[in-house]
Amino acid sequence: MTYFIGEEKEKFTPETLIGYGEEGKVFYKKDTNEAVKIFYRFNSLLSEMSLAEAIEMSQIKTSHILLPQRMVYDERDAFEGYTTPFIRQDETIKEDELQYYPVEKLMKIFSALYQDIYAISDKRLIINDIQDNEENHIFNGMFYLIDPGYYYFSNKSSEDVLKDNIKIINMFLCHYALGFSEKKLLTELKRRGLTYTLCDYLKDEAKPEETFMSLVRRK
Repeated sequence: MTYFIGEEKEKFTPETLIGYGEEGKVFYKKDTNEAVKIFYRFNSLLSEMSLAEAIEMSQIKTSHILLPQRMVYDERDAFEGYTTPFIRQDETIKEDELQYYPVEKLMKIFSALYQDIYAISDKRLIINDIQDNEENHIFNGMFYLIDPGYYYFSNKSSEDVLKDNIKIINMFLCHYALGFSEKKLLTELKRRGLTYTLCDYLKDEAKPEETFMSLVRRK
């Protein structure tokens, strides 16, 4: 089946499958280096992203929390999916090695996600479905959240959305990046404030060139 991408209605025939989930399948578009998510034709999920939501997300500028980039339509001009930048996985780089990185390097890696969190929270967009679904992120030296299918716009204030998003990212990073004493660390972050980040903790507590494991042992 042929689809049409973006305002220019660029023709696209799905060929290279790179992933699939509850919402649909994801294909690789080589010439533009995009991942193309196409929804299942018969999808009863109430959480499926609408065209209006996808367009609104596409107007938010992020670098590591991937949001819809271009819309995908069928021959009837019905909304059938969206594209995001394609991020290549590097199997040689392991998340479980992050505990032994210098804290300064960890802060650089983590801060990229937090910068995007401030951008999406300002538009009251809440991230979702990243904590218990490891398929929804890639680590290739930096973290990328690659599936915005369950993200949603909230009626809360941007300040409250920021608190929710920081809590989610703190949990995500403690779980996937650090793991060690996860619950203890999350409790300490929460104690220090609802907008207190893992980067804040590392900045406040770590010594120059110290690794995270060294910091844990010292604490």
